[in-house]
Amino acid sequence: MSLPGSINSRLKLIAGGIFIPIFGVSSALDKTGEKLSNIVIPEEETRFKLKQLEEENQRLKIQIMQFQTVLDENLLLRSNLNWQARSPWKLKAANVVARDPSMWWKGVHIDIGLKDGIRPNLPVITTDGLVGRIEECAYTRSVVVLLGDPKCRVSVVVPEAKDCGIIAPSQAGFFNGKYVDLMYLTRGNELKPGQAVYTSGLGNIFPEGIYVGRIVDIRSADGLYLEARVQVGANLNSLNVVWVILK
Repeated sequence: MSLPGSINSRLKLIAGGIFIPIFGVSSALDKTGEKLSNIVIPEEETRFKLKQLEEENQRLKIQIMQFQTVLDENLLLRSNLNWQARSPWKLKAANVVARDPSMWWKGVHIDIGLKDGIRPNLPVITTDGLVGRIEECAYTRSVVVLLGDPKCRVSVVVPEAKDCGIIAPSQAGFFNGKYVDLMYLTRGNELKPGQAVYTSGLGNIFPEGIYVGRIVDIRSADGLYLEARVQVGANLNSLNVVWVILK
């Protein structure tokens, strides 16, 4: 600072010539870093927005699934109501709320009981055929014993063969919800696989004309009678809504 003015000016010019390019490089680096940060931030925002869109997409898929479930239930209800209007019996709808753990395929619990006019031995059906009968009743719940249980024997008829018999548990020793045995069929009748089986009305429990299933195969039994294996019409493994036939 004590140097003469002319020398001081020259030193400033020299110093400026040395440091200004360095400052320029630093400024350029700063601008480059700012540009890079501007590139990185939009990429992060894009990823965040993409994540939001994926979550929204999942929510929409769940909503569509829920709407489809509601639509299916609506169609099923409409079908059941139309079927009920055509049915000759007085019916009461019920939801299956539980299965008996001691006999998984042979008993279910429904959400109607004594307060709804339900009594023991009332028949239980679906739109696909016979399910079983009411075994026990409480005020708001009832137990349904299903086809294939020893406690649910049904007198049936095979109209095409003009023959009658009794639905009994499968001789295989277990019930998988699909097949039952038809016993005490008369020899000489034209029994064939594919023939339909209906309730006969005998026994004062099951009214006449309820569809039970179709004959799968036929076998001889102790030389006096024939027996047949019947595929049950109702899906006993997947019962959701059933109908009780009221007296």
